[in-house]
Amino acid sequence: MIAYFATEPMGKSVRECSRSYARECLLNGSIVVRIDHPDSTVEYIAGTRYDLSPLRWEVRPADGVIEVISTGFVVREIPGGVSIRRATSADLAREDGPSVQLD
Repeated sequence: MIAYFATEPMGKSVRECSRSYARECLLNGSIVVRIDHPDSTVEYIAGTRYDLSPLRWEVRPADGVIEVISTGFVVREIPGGVSIRRATSADLAREDGPSVQLD
């Protein structure tokens, strides 16, 4: 599992965070997006708990890339072929094991 949060100010980028931080953001009213990759990796992107602007996603028609958008800024681009939806607290509670750290 990989978890990110949209950073302050204005949620212009993402940083890695723990699963518990992503869950805390969700419980504080922020939107958390769940992305299921074909290789079984699960990725979460949490709206920052300080800025409750909603996260949203769009598919670019030209190439099928999914853009995750916060406060009008693309914070993550994901290749097509993934499943994406709004995460629930049950999703974050079910995740087992430590958060994965990226290089």
